[in-house]
Amino acid sequence: MTKSRRVMAVIVAALLIVAMILPGLVVKAEAAEGEAGKVTIESKDNKTLQYKPGESQKWTLVITNKTGRDLSNLSVSPDMGGENADAWPFKTDYQKYEQKIGTLPKEDGKNKNKIEISFDFVQRDDAGTRRYAIAFSVYEGDSDVPIATHKLYVNTTEKPQADNSQNQGDNGNGGGSGSGSADGDAMTASVGNDEPAVYSGGGSGSGGSSSDGSVPRVIVTGFDTNPAEVHAGSDFTLTIHLKNTSKKTKVQNMLFERNA
Repeated sequence: MTKSRRVMAVIVAALLIVAMILPGLVVKAEAAEGEAGKVTIESKDNKTLQYKPGESQKWTLVITNKTGRDLSNLSVSPDMGGENADAWPFKTDYQKYEQKIGTLPKEDGKNKNKIEISFDFVQRDDAGTRRYAIAFSVYEGDSDVPIATHKLYVNTTEKPQADNSQNQGDNGNGGGSGSGSADGDAMTASVGNDEPAVYSGGGSGSGGSSSDGSVPRVIVTGFDTNPAEVHAGSDFTLTIHLKNTSKKTKVQNMLFERNA
C-alpha cells in the first residue's frame, strides 16, 4: 500500500469515528437542554421575602424534578454577583453558599419529586429599599454547568437614619430646666432636660434691677453637641445657647453650673 493510500485510509477511518460519536453528543446535549427546563426552583409558597438591615431570615426554596429520571448528588447555589457587589444584597459571611441534595427522585406515584432547602441570609446595611433578582442554580455531580437556573425576587429595606436633631428652642422654650440665683456679680444655675430653663438674677452691669422694676431673665434656648451622636464614655463638645430676655438690663460675670 502506497503512502497516499495509507493517509486516505486514516482520513476515512477518522470520518467514520466522528460520524458514530456525533449523534450521541447531539442527543446528550439535547437531553441536557431539555432537563434544564424540567428542574424548577421556586420560592416556597411563591412568596417574595422582605428583609431588614442586620436581621437574619431564612429563605426556603422548593426544587422540583420533572426530568423523568432520578437525580442524585445535586447542589444548589445562589449567584453572589461576582465583581458586582451591588447585585448581592446580603452580608457575605461565606465564600460560597451551597445546599446539598443527595437524591431527588422522579415522580412515579410513590416518591415525591420535590424537596425543600433553606438559606439563612442577613441583609447588608447599605442595600437600601429596592427589589433584587437573585439567580439560583442546580448542579449535578461535579459539573460546573447547571442543569437549571432560575431568578427569584427579594425585597430589602432602607436602614433607618439616626436622629441627630437636638432640642432647639425659641423664645424661651429651651431644652433644659433649672433655677438660678445671682449674688453680687455672679449667677449660679443648674440645668436639666425636662422643661424650659429660666433664670433670674441681678448680676447686671447697671447694678441689678432697672428703675421700672424689671429683672434680667436668662433662658436656655437650646444646645448642640459635637459630634452630633454621643456615645457612652466618649468625649464631646457641648454648646449651650443662652438668651437674656431683658431689653434694658445686661447680665455679666454669670457662672453656669451643670448637675450630672
